[in-house]
Amino acid sequence: LSGLGEYYRQSGDCTTALKFYEKASELSPLQVENVLGRRECQLDLGQGAAHALDEIQELKNFPSSLSDRKILLESRLLTVEARAPEAKALLRAAIESNPSTSYEFYLSLSDLERRNGSPLEALTVAEKALALDPKGQKASEAVARLYLQKGSYRELLSRFSSTSSSGIQLTRAIALARLKDWKGTRAALAKTQVEGKYPAEAIIYLALADAAEGHAPEAQKILEQLLISSKKSKNEIRIALGQLYISRGSEGQARVLLEQAAQDSSDYEAACTLGRLEMKGGDPRLAERWLLQAVLHNPLHSEAWRALGQLQLERGQREEALKSFRLGGMSEDIALALYHLGRFDEANTELGRSEVPIESSAELQRLKAMILFSIGKGKAGFASLEASNKLNPKSAETFCAIGMAFGRSGNTRGMVQAFSAAIRESSREPCGLVGKIFAELPRAPSSSLTQLRQAREKSSRFWDRAFADAVLSALFLERENIGEAESYAHSSVEQAPFSGLSHATLAKVLARVGKQGDALKEFNTALQLDPSDGVAHLGLADFLSRQVLSANSANSANSDRRRARDEYQAFLSIGGTPAEVKRVQKIIPVLRKRLSAQ
Repeated sequence: LSGLGEYYRQSGDCTTALKFYEKASELSPLQVENVLGRRECQLDLGQGAAHALDEIQELKNFPSSLSDRKILLESRLLTVEARAPEAKALLRAAIESNPSTSYEFYLSLSDLERRNGSPLEALTVAEKALALDPKGQKASEAVARLYLQKGSYRELLSRFSSTSSSGIQLTRAIALARLKDWKGTRAALAKTQVEGKYPAEAIIYLALADAAEGHAPEAQKILEQLLISSKKSKNEIRIALGQLYISRGSEGQARVLLEQAAQDSSDYEAACTLGRLEMKGGDPRLAERWLLQAVLHNPLHSEAWRALGQLQLERGQREEALKSFRLGGMSEDIALALYHLGRFDEANTELGRSEVPIESSAELQRLKAMILFSIGKGKAGFASLEASNKLNPKSAETFCAIGMAFGRSGNTRGMVQAFSAAIRESSREPCGLVGKIFAELPRAPSSSLTQLRQAREKSSRFWDRAFADAVLSALFLERENIGEAESYAHSSVEQAPFSGLSHATLAKVLARVGKQGDALKEFNTALQLDPSDGVAHLGLADFLSRQVLSANSANSANSDRRRARDEYQAFLSIGGTPAEVKRVQKIIPVLRKRLSAQ
């Protein structure tokens, strides 16, 4: 009976094996191999193993041929009892006693480190096992799984390109699925079949490939049936089905499955998915809790770090976001955080390191445009926006960026068209509504104030709130409500201290209330942050022209005239409305004449 149990256990059928082990235990409760096999299968099946550790430790007359197996089982049981340090000590002692024959101990220690949230250490230990047996299938799979865990999908595909084992092919399929290469996923999954049957985990990714190719209802049905019938990969099925429910709008069902999966002490994918779900309109604090749980369980999980960084950035925690993005390891994310920190040259350099080709990504083209405007390359910035729009003609965010670009030259007609297109493509993007009101100033409709305040309250991203505050300030300034105008302008700068528009808005309000020195400082800051803003150049030039009239000395007046002339010329080089261009073309000769006379 015990021999039959061993046969089925080694064949991967612990359910059947356990029946034989239990019958054998009735006849001989202390038969060593039977006790080991029974307890191993109970652990594999996730069944309770009460008093198992005591039973193992009390066994007598233990044959030396089974001592390694006993140590491995003890370490697993210690882990189940939340005594991981003792389990690690046991395994390390076994390795130290004979490192050259410690293949299984290394693998067990690697798995223990992985389950306890130390994937980097787990990978180091798994590599040692693979070094002992370079063709070892179990070690290869352990290393490949850890590559998956840290998001090194391309590295996995490159390193294990010639391995034909079904386990490695399964990890390759998962990596290809994460990269959205569904054709490659199917090809790799086809090599995981044993006697014409797919393992349960392979069926998960076949279903996800079906869903990605337009067969979501059928994929959902397959996963629902698999969750009921499969005895393995339960959590993986829950996560895949939960993600599919989210994609089909069934968020309530998704939460139930994902929260079940997230109860596993080694889970990070369900927690990450729940965090992203909450970010889409749920509770930001709950989103942060889930994402922190994900990175705690897997500090190498780039997707969770990226999501956490995105959440932090949207909340205005720019430095924290930069740290999270660096841990996420994606150059485009780091570039975005650097941009919002006003470190534009660094952002430009970092974006150039992106593994994703900028020319094929609408999002990266838009980010490139934002950076180019901020380093004074307005024409190149507008070209990048056109490329972004061509790659994704439905992006509301790109239309908003185009509207802002038109705003730099005072092209109100272009602004209205672009922001209206943003509203058409997504009513959830507040920048469309806020931008359209901005473009309509000073003839914005009477309902604008209410609409702006509502848009501001609904905005989850600091840059949207800062934009709304800037437009509210401009609206109140037009209505001569100087107190509200100044309050909203300061709020805009506090939220987005590296926004040229925010500083230019504050400069106009300060100039109106007679704080000339502060106004000049804000104009200068605005143009340092956005030298491509022709309207800001014009605003500063007009401000300086007015300053000439109240100058204390001829030298001061000439200094203001020279700076005004330069700012007017900068405005003309960028371009503006025909009326403003004509006005400036008349002013510049007058300034030159007066400077020549002096």
